[in-house]
Amino acid sequence: MNLERILCANAKDIKTHGRQSARKTPYIPLFWTASGIELNITGSELWLEYECRYGDEGEAYLRVEIDGADMLRFMLEEGINKVCIFRGYTTDGIKNVRILRENQGSTTVVNAVALHTDGTLLPLPPKKLHIEFIGDSVTSGEGLAGAKHHELWIPCIFSTREHYALLTAKALDADVSIVSQSGWGVYSSWYNNTLEAVPRIYEQVCGAALSQLQQEYGSLDTYDFAGASFDAVVVNLGANDCTAFTSPEWVDENGTPHKQHLDDNGRPCREDADRVANAVISFCRRIRALNPDAVILWCYNMLSDLLNDVIKDAVLRYANESEDNKVFAVMLPHADPSTDGSRQHPGPLAHRMYADVIIKELSAHLK
Repeated sequence: MNLERILCANAKDIKTHGRQSARKTPYIPLFWTASGIELNITGSELWLEYECRYGDEGEAYLRVEIDGADMLRFMLEEGINKVCIFRGYTTDGIKNVRILRENQGSTTVVNAVALHTDGTLLPLPPKKLHIEFIGDSVTSGEGLAGAKHHELWIPCIFSTREHYALLTAKALDADVSIVSQSGWGVYSSWYNNTLEAVPRIYEQVCGAALSQLQQEYGSLDTYDFAGASFDAVVVNLGANDCTAFTSPEWVDENGTPHKQHLDDNGRPCREDADRVANAVISFCRRIRALNPDAVILWCYNMLSDLLNDVIKDAVLRYANESEDNKVFAVMLPHADPSTDGSRQHPGPLAHRMYADVIIKELSAHLK
């Protein structure tokens, strides 16, 4: 059977998920977790032509949903290749296909090149909402794949299946965009690296994507927040800032050490806690400046309660000082071994509990 080749970047009826640069590129880059393409299509057969270049984080994975059902998950080969998405369907029925990047990749390139099909693309109806999720390893889907005893930090243990952001989006009829990087925080990484703070790269399309090809596709460009028009921004940062208090110091390129400290009672030292609080307040201000109409939810308590009061008080302080009545601090259920996935990270049950809380909060405030 002869299949038509449709370049993804030129097809008006392909929806992109996740951040994109405004620059014209030959392919559609999939930078962040849960970035991807979605389409409504007729036909009996569909193949995806993709480009993948491995980086420091290794291989990449894609997951395919057809009509909302989880159908495929596969590792990408390096180079430009094709993979069958479906075949053997009736030619006239309309299939909704969503193809999502499963794992983060600061150096691993994934681009959607073309579709090969005997079908026709049809317009997608718009969603009611557009929600951005900002986070760390939990929001990157770390631990959602793999057995509970799997402890290796490898690409295959990341997933978007049963992910709290996607569950939230489905319940609220929303498009979702994710900005997240394992190990990063609002002030520093889990090992006190102050360069690995999400606010530092938030205004770029994908400031964590540093390969030359990703930069050619606009990863370091300034992101068009006005064009995105987010109805809500959900921030889930602070867990790695907690871990920094019990991790060794990090020394920057100038030889300056950076370390968060606990006091004699095992609580964050006031000066160090203030660094985190000030970072929270500063980030709230920046999110609001870039998303003037969005509801902002700052989630905490998922993995550690060490900074619960610091984060909650900082969000409330920002809200009071700025007279911002659309920002809220939200306590999520604390993860425990019974809800763990792999690598001692939250599994599907925990993600469902998180989603339930966030769905309730957003439903109350998005009116």
